Amino acid sequence: MQAGKNEAQGKSTLQEITSGIDCFLFMPSQLFPPPLPPATRANALQQLQAFARRAHRYGRERNFVVADHVNVSRLSAAIQHRLISQNEVMEVVLQHHPLGSVEKFVQEVLWRSYWKGWLEMRPSVWHSYLDEAARGTDAKIERAEQIATGHSGCAVMDDFARELIETGYLHNHARMWWASFWIHQQKLPWALGAKHFMNHLLDADAASNTLSWRWVAGLHTPGKTYLVRRDNIEHYHHAPGVAGMEMLEHTKAAEIRDSALAPLLPYHALPSNCPPDDKRTALLLHAEDLSVETTELSHLRPEIVAFYRHDEESSSSPRHEWRNMAFADANRRAEAHFGRAVASLSSVANIVAWLIEHRIERLVMMQPMVGPLRDALTALPDSLSNKGIQLLCLRREEDNRFFPHATSGFFTFWKKASRRLTA
Repeated sequence: MQAGKNEAQGKSTLQEITSGIDCFLFMPSQLFPPPLPPATRANALQQLQAFARRAHRYGRERNFVVADHVNVSRLSAAIQHRLISQNEVMEVVLQHHPLGSVEKFVQEVLWRSYWKGWLEMRPSVWHSYLDEAARGTDAKIERAEQIATGHSGCAVMDDFARELIETGYLHNHARMWWASFWIHQQKLPWALGAKHFMNHLLDADAASNTLSWRWVAGLHTPGKTYLVRRDNIEHYHHAPGVAGMEMLEHTKAAEIRDSALAPLLPYHALPSNCPPDDKRTALLLHAEDLSVETTELSHLRPEIVAFYRHDEESSSSPRHEWRNMAFADANRRAEAHFGRAVASLSSVANIVAWLIEHRIERLVMMQPMVGPLRDALTALPDSLSNKGIQLLCLRREEDNRFFPHATSGFFTFWKKASRRLTA
């Protein structure tokens, strides 16, 4: 699974679970939780180089949940928001090692591409999740709050719950265990748990989070569920809590009916190239691509530049803090590269007014993926068309390369995508 506010801040985690649409290492008190994952491009590249030298160990060590998560890269938030791209990550790692020795890590990087491509061609699954997450029964709410805030009675799951709230991060294996505990052991609605992750995870995105929860629930691959086991936790976790572990010894799969209709839509590739310099052009930046100066848009000569900020009412303090740092870094780099001050906009109406004020003929942006950001900008195309302003949405070349292969299971995708790693 790819990827809260403290009680003193007033808003309970349960309120966060049940409102809004948006995905800590808890350690004994004598230890300190690790710092936030890198929130600037420079720091992410530095951490990538450091990890790349030991990436050949990832395959045999990645499932062990240990202090400071030293067995994994902790670059998922930077990759999700594209402080660094999947291509950059794979290229750097493959400069240090042959594919055969780092295949498992490269696969994990491409899981994010797979999930996103899969959802791009099945957007109805995202909207079905939103509908399910908005529903809830009073009989489930109290127990959901107990588990989400680390009061389930199962010590290891409570440690993970507090880790998530306090740092915005969980090891992938811990995410699977916790999601399975939520769904199959506690019989709580999977979409409610998925929303909780969206509220807190620094690296949460609509595709990886929603589809991973569906996979644990047995909905992504019908008939195949992921069941948490005590012996698995005791083998892979460095210090599993003992209290309440008996809860995990007889977990049975929950019976869940899939309400999502998932028709496969054709994949429509979007342009990757910079448009010609023939119109007064504006550039709109956003949270899903924080390094557009590394794309073909590096050649763009915009009249004006703005960052569209889709704030999340229910996002946690670590998530809010990390995003603020990452957005500030992206704006500084954009100002330096494009030679324009970056305005801040928070609504479609603001965007349109800004463009009209500066007599703009064309707005260029990277296409948001299926998820909350695209939902927030739903009215933008028609609003611009009504004002005679052209909207040009681009997509990174790597997405156009990999997304079309996400038509079925991951390993079918991998078989095709691995042939194009150096294309």
